[in-house]
Amino acid sequence: FSNSTGNYVCSGSLLAGGQYVLTAAHCADDFTSMTADFKLGSVSANVVSATVHSGWDGTLGTGADIAVLRLDRTITGIEGFTLSNTNDVGKNILPAGYGVVGTGSTGGVDFDRDAPGSLPRDWRPHFGYNTIDITDYELTEGVFGPGSGVNTYGETYVFDFDDGTAAHNALDRLKADNGASWAGSSTGLGSSEALTAGGDSGGGDFFWDGSRWVLTGVHSYGWG
Repeated sequence: FSNSTGNYVCSGSLLAGGQYVLTAAHCADDFTSMTADFKLGSVSANVVSATVHSGWDGTLGTGADIAVLRLDRTITGIEGFTLSNTNDVGKNILPAGYGVVGTGSTGGVDFDRDAPGSLPRDWRPHFGYNTIDITDYELTEGVFGPGSGVNTYGETYVFDFDDGTAAHNALDRLKADNGASWAGSSTGLGSSEALTAGGDSGGGDFFWDGSRWVLTGVHSYGWG
């Protein structure tokens, strides 16, 4: 998308019906033009309007960093996703996106795209898995004390990036350091575990319900 300061890339998820995309509010609250590309740009549509959550004021962690984009045409031949209507803490998810690639050993190394000088310099989508460990409300209450958590507009799910060892389990270390009482998190999913990165804002988190992938969250922000 473009706005007064430049051009930017975010991610999003096509919803069932084919004419709407779910993304983050911070990807849609200030744009002059926006195009939604599917299948590495082989299918494209213009965004004609964005409905940003009424509670969005730029503050992260309140549950309001979410928006729905309306396309100028219905996308056919690509199956859109249905939304979860359950509390999905504890479920394994697939966080899809275009962010930097790498491992827990190397850290983020680069965007996953074609080599310099080749055409077209496509950004390849990639994905891994993770587990929804806790809500932002629980995490904030545990670290900063009762009354500090905010879930005015809904829950923000939190997951960390583990390499399979207790020493690198970020949420359990935070729990121990602050004397918190949340359930904590596991040591991760090993080599299958992934985390979001730059370019993934607005992308989807999905869980498998036994027959299909269901959209349960939108990437909002990360910290480290």
